[in-house]
Amino acid sequence: MPLRHSFSVLLLSALLLSTSPAFSAGGSAPRGEVISPRCEAAIDMAAGRYSQCLLKASAKYAKKGKKGNHQRLFARRLKCEDTFQGQVARAQARFGEDSCSPYAREIADRTAVYVGNVSSEAQGSRKPSLLFVQNASGGTLTETTLTLTGVSSQTAWFTDRPYRESGQKTTEHFLEQWGDGDSSFVNDPPNADLACEVDGKVKNQVVILKEPVLDQIGGTLTYTTTLVSFDGDTDTFEDIVCEGDAHLFIDSLGSGASSASFQRSFDVTQGFYFRENISAPVGFLTSLKIGDTVFASDFAVRDPEGSGAEMQVVGVLSFLGWTGYSGDPINVTVQLSEASRNLFNGLTNEEKTKAEIDFAFSSYSYDKNAGAYYKSIHTNGIALKGGRTWGTAISSQPGSVVPDPTNYWFSMAVGPTESDQQIHFATSESDSDRSIVRWMKERWVHPE
Repeated sequence: MPLRHSFSVLLLSALLLSTSPAFSAGGSAPRGEVISPRCEAAIDMAAGRYSQCLLKASAKYAKKGKKGNHQRLFARRLKCEDTFQGQVARAQARFGEDSCSPYAREIADRTAVYVGNVSSEAQGSRKPSLLFVQNASGGTLTETTLTLTGVSSQTAWFTDRPYRESGQKTTEHFLEQWGDGDSSFVNDPPNADLACEVDGKVKNQVVILKEPVLDQIGGTLTYTTTLVSFDGDTDTFEDIVCEGDAHLFIDSLGSGASSASFQRSFDVTQGFYFRENISAPVGFLTSLKIGDTVFASDFAVRDPEGSGAEMQVVGVLSFLGWTGYSGDPINVTVQLSEASRNLFNGLTNEEKTKAEIDFAFSSYSYDKNAGAYYKSIHTNGIALKGGRTWGTAISSQPGSVVPDPTNYWFSMAVGPTESDQQIHFATSESDSDRSIVRWMKERWVHPE
């Protein structure tokens, strides 16, 4: 391939890494929709205020050694989130929801993760993001398999700003590390962008990579793949046969971070009273144990999946948050029953602040293409064992959004133990486990 064309492929791929749905929370741009510049400005300002609010909260409260700071920080972050959502709702009401970006939730996620990285680095913890590049003299991609032919014996790596580090390792060594660490590619399969020329034009396809097989004698590297489309439609995919050099750009490894960060709000009304004509996200706390105290599953709700049969849960989620870094706490806000509230209030302060918390949850999103709900973030029915408790709180007054059954909001921020635990993620009804991410204490390891 001529040098100029090779450079064009590399440049376009780099741009795609920063804008494609596989490497960002926002997803593809809405097709056929015109975003109002005034609404765009309003949401930009709301995101700026949200970022400022979170950073101010970290600066004010994130001080070690002072009792109650983690609880106050957690409560303040929730207020920042509520304020942002309120500002977005007002912008949508003023300019029209169809004239505003449909990615307010993703903007909130991205902002919260950015602030979390800044706060961690202020504490002296590195939060780099790594990308890897594999070059080959050719390549083919089907819906399930990517084969690189004449693959280079070296895999290049580099970090994004502000670290600006780079280097190379042998492709064999890179693949040997595929399953190493608690945030390995085995546990959280990476996104990747295949770039090459087809019919004289640069062709890009984003995929999820699994199960690499290197044939050093034949010079081929094969991955099992899942397609990720820019517009959510993979029905029109045609096999790719590269006409010359192929380049594979692979998402980060070993930083302790994953693409699985989330700051997600749920429709409490839909959780308590499921309606077929509503497609809002819902979630449930399916088990809760604080110290030796087990909370009863005393709410009967409808299972959003399948037949919609009745199931018993501890509470109805209104919020879940996690930065995506394995050692960071999971933030949960949930509506509990009056009996659960009384049980919590009967705990000692020692139990509320220092006891281990075990909990399980399932959240559901609606797949418009399939016309059905699916589990989007969940613990696969297995309770997570929490270590350090960053904060717990419960309301004194019953919730007003759903007056019956009587319910009270409860919030907790729980850090992981050193146990090997998993959070499951999916992106569609047909993709039951897009990735499985570790939640446990760990450190970032230099790729060399």
